[in-house]
Amino acid sequence: MSTVPTEQRPNSLLHAGDSVKTVCEVNATLDEIDMKVKNRHWYNRGPRYLRAEFDVKTLIGPADLGFQVWTKNGVCNTDHDSIDVKWDPPRIKSTAGSDDMSTMYRKL
Repeated sequence: MSTVPTEQRPNSLLHAGDSVKTVCEVNATLDEIDMKVKNRHWYNRGPRYLRAEFDVKTLIGPADLGFQVWTKNGVCNTDHDSIDVKWDPPRIKSTAGSDDMSTMYRKL
């Protein structure tokens, strides 16, 4: 999560610093068919490892967040519980008094 304007958001979480806050972690179990063995040849110097390509889609509901893990083969994994969320009302920058603010929220 970040409150920084879009054009100032970091491209990577490695150097994000205090501008990004973790909301939750998503763990998924992928099948071996979704993974590719890398450094498998005798001439590769590094250790063998598995690489997986997938997309994580966030489903924003009125009272919860849900996630879907899509593999490159188009298989969807939704075997998880949703996360309950308490949404804050939108903030409106104004110099008006509190009575005027409640009127503004009613108009929205």
